[in-house]
Amino acid sequence: MKLAACALAVAAAACGGSSAAQPDATAPDGAPLGCDPAAPGGTLHGQILPAGDGSEDRTYWLHVPPGYVCGTPSPLLVDFHGTASDVPEEAYQTDALIAFADAHGVIVARPRSRSSLEGGSQIYRWDQNAGDLPRNVRFADNLVASLERTYDIDRTRVYASGFSSGSNMAAQFLTDAASPFLGLAPIAGGHWGDTALPVLATGLRVYMSTGYRDYLWPTARDLVTDLAAAGLPADHLFVSHTGGGHDLYPWHFDELWQFLDGKSAPDGGTVAAPWVVEPLPAPADVNAFALDGTTLVAAGAQGRTWRRGATGWAGDLDRGPTADFTALCFSHTHAIVGGDYAAAVGTGGTWAPSGGLPDFGMLGAGWANRADCRDDGSFVVVGYWSSLVSTDGVTWTAFHAPTAFGLDAQLAGVASAPGGATIVAGYYDYLARAPYGTAAAVEVAHPAVGEWWNAVAAAAGGHFWVVGDDGGILASADDGQTWVAQASGTTENLYAVHFADAQHGAAVGRRGTVVVTADGGAHWAPRALGKGAYLGAVLVTATDIWIGGAGGLVASSPR
Repeated sequence: MKLAACALAVAAAACGGSSAAQPDATAPDGAPLGCDPAAPGGTLHGQILPAGDGSEDRTYWLHVPPGYVCGTPSPLLVDFHGTASDVPEEAYQTDALIAFADAHGVIVARPRSRSSLEGGSQIYRWDQNAGDLPRNVRFADNLVASLERTYDIDRTRVYASGFSSGSNMAAQFLTDAASPFLGLAPIAGGHWGDTALPVLATGLRVYMSTGYRDYLWPTARDLVTDLAAAGLPADHLFVSHTGGGHDLYPWHFDELWQFLDGKSAPDGGTVAAPWVVEPLPAPADVNAFALDGTTLVAAGAQGRTWRRGATGWAGDLDRGPTADFTALCFSHTHAIVGGDYAAAVGTGGTWAPSGGLPDFGMLGAGWANRADCRDDGSFVVVGYWSSLVSTDGVTWTAFHAPTAFGLDAQLAGVASAPGGATIVAGYYDYLARAPYGTAAAVEVAHPAVGEWWNAVAAAAGGHFWVVGDDGGILASADDGQTWVAQASGTTENLYAVHFADAQHGAAVGRRGTVVVTADGGAHWAPRALGKGAYLGAVLVTATDIWIGGAGGLVASSPR
């Protein structure tokens, strides 16, 4: 798979050199092992490993934290960059990686992939050229051995992580018999190889984090399945689900470290009052709520929907393990549920396959991040570079959300006010408005907070709210024409928001975060779950607040 991720390259700074080792043992390649007291510290750009992959010199970036001393073994994290141009090893969250390394005393290295000319630019990707992946495995193995000859590396604490294309690179070491890595962390992707995994090494730990609204989620889902088939113990795998899109965040480094090196899952705690849990039959992660009339319906992973009746929850739809739903809405005539390349249309209380959604973008098949059922009977479904509108769930046309990049936006959220505009939101602080009855959105100005706006809520009277990264909340009281920022009181990413009316609403997100308001968002107050679990769904009624998330968690509290 070669899906290009948007990247910002950081210009290279002055290069540093590495010193010769003073041998006292042997590295995995049989070379002398030791540490050089004069080895350079700090951030070293543009380092060269001669014949790094056995065929050509290779480049890497290195950061040695200020607390490092020769004679005290330090852990090592090798982090594989995502698709980028220019200086790819410094294109993603480099400052956050340095802060993580200094806080935890970790030496961090970022190798540079090979590249080729694509679309007029030099593109760096781990499988960019035929034969690159095995060459890159050799490069990483040789890089670790080289670092062990220069720095005092604790060989029991050597790990690898990778973002996007780099997630595939990190996963290559599952099949590398000589791998020095005792833990792996594929982020925003998985393993898109064609070969089955071998029986995995005893003690290997794997951390994964890919959002349900990430276009590489299917590769991560496949890897989760393959890891179980290869015998990885359940307690040696942690999948940190999110409701966001394709991105790398500073918290990924701390969280993967807690699981790989600290050997503890980062979702601890127990559900606390006032939340009351209601178990689901055949549970799976809950990613969306909607009302079908007065009946509460949930949708989530493994192609499942559930309905709440007088005696509790009952299973409704089960499309199996290759359909993960994130979008759900009901109109007076139809309903739609959808997710990654999967959708179903409902009529009269029953679901039927939709035959798949069309794609007007780059994925080749329709992708549903979120759906909205408008009061005129039409549906709007938003996704990656392609969004759609339909009046019957059978015939679809494009719903355009143009950007300055010449493509339609990568969208994660959509909502329509009764009789008013439709608001869509997504990547690169994207927020746009489609006047009533139109199928084309126009980008609107707003106070930017984070990269992703993940969800939109609407209420009568032209009221809208948008939530996203770093606890960001925007509000509009004039049908989405102008926006103000609201203080959520949290810095956690928010993945879902809902309002019962213009005053009463709630938003949920990462690590059990819940914030509620009774005055239209002028003030938001925490109502934490108590457990640090992913929350991806929220719905507010006249009396209650419902939240849903990891492992089939559904809970409610009085509004």
